[in-house]
Amino acid sequence: MPPESDNKQSTGHAILAALRTSITSGSLPPGTVLRQVELAEEFGVSRIPVREALQALQSEGLVLIEPNRGAFVASYTAEQLSEMFDLRVMLEVDALQHAIPQHTERSLRRIEALQRELDYEDQPAEWVRLDRAFHDELYGPSARARTLQLIAGLRGSVERFSLSHLGPDTRRTGWNDEHQQLIAAVRARDTAAASAILTLHLRQTQQSALASLNSPSTQA
Repeated sequence: MPPESDNKQSTGHAILAALRTSITSGSLPPGTVLRQVELAEEFGVSRIPVREALQALQSEGLVLIEPNRGAFVASYTAEQLSEMFDLRVMLEVDALQHAIPQHTERSLRRIEALQRELDYEDQPAEWVRLDRAFHDELYGPSARARTLQLIAGLRGSVERFSLSHLGPDTRRTGWNDEHQQLIAAVRARDTAAASAILTLHLRQTQQSALASLNSPSTQA
């Protein structure tokens, strides 16, 4: 039987994962009030793991916790969203540049396999998961743990905006071309080309995310 502390940690991770998924999928739209008592009842736990999960989500930029007001699903202005993409470009290009020399034939084949799945995926949520996995594999060999953690947090913060405007049939040809160009540049160890392609790719995503701010599904 696992120690009680392990069970508590597992429960906390499960609550955190469930809330993160609900927020990034849009099930909990920006501005939604997150009441600890109600969430504790929903998950069948005390308020402590719920409070810890909300604090973790705040550190990821998905939740805002304000004194005397409680916790809310974060919403952003166009300026804030643009700033997050500026950070994504800086961090993801840096991670890619460090990853390129470390990529192997095996790691590149994993990326190519993910791209083939993306080409045929029709479910939006699964498509977004595969796209995230593609980029995770692309940057993984960088071994820059803190940078990768920051990238994951920023991506989570903006992903729900992308979900309302990006999907399997959104820019499928352009998306595929950019991914294929990235793979080719990494194979060629062409850091400059890979960096330029990734920057363009992220800026295209930024435009779709900004457009989604005017969508009713993402209004606070």
